[in-house]
Amino acid sequence: MKTARIQNNVVAEILVPVDGFTIDQCFHPSIIATCEQVEDEVQANWVKQEDGSFVAPEVPPEEPSAPA
Repeated sequence: MKTARIQNNVVAEILVPVDGFTIDQCFHPSIIATCEQVEDEVQANWVKQEDGSFVAPEVPPEEPSAPA
């Protein structure tokens, strides 16, 4: 498990403590209050679902480029 800062149901960032310290020792309580434990595969920009799970963001299809 790892710690993710959640903003508007999106993973804003993954918090990583400095070696030898805990998350609580490295970040202000106001930041910790916006965090939750997530599975190891979760990454920044993943979206939190209604059931509490996280999914990768949808990637829009590439638009075909105009011929040169």
